[in-house]
Amino acid sequence: MVLVPSGQKYSSFLMSKEPMLLGGILVLTDGTNAATVTVYDNNVEVAAGGIAWKETDVGTNNYGGMMFPHPIKLNVGCYIVLSGTGASFIAYEAKL
Repeated sequence: MVLVPSGQKYSSFLMSKEPMLLGGILVLTDGTNAATVTVYDNNVEVAAGGIAWKETDVGTNNYGGMMFPHPIKLNVGCYIVLSGTGASFIAYEAKL
């Protein structure tokens, strides 16, 4: 399996309009404010559809997220919503 990074994103992001495997997400905070990332199984830029994964990371930890030992299958697409002042993330698509 190969993980393909999205590049660093500073706002919500439509990663894929097609089914895909999500290999992981690295969440970066500004060192003060918490960050929340929510992954939707959706192929449009709308926070709707099934929530595939959600995490809130403490700002003082500077980073969080998870690399999934078994990639998450998204059947419709992948829309990622980011909230938190100064936060960013890098999402990884798993290619078999």
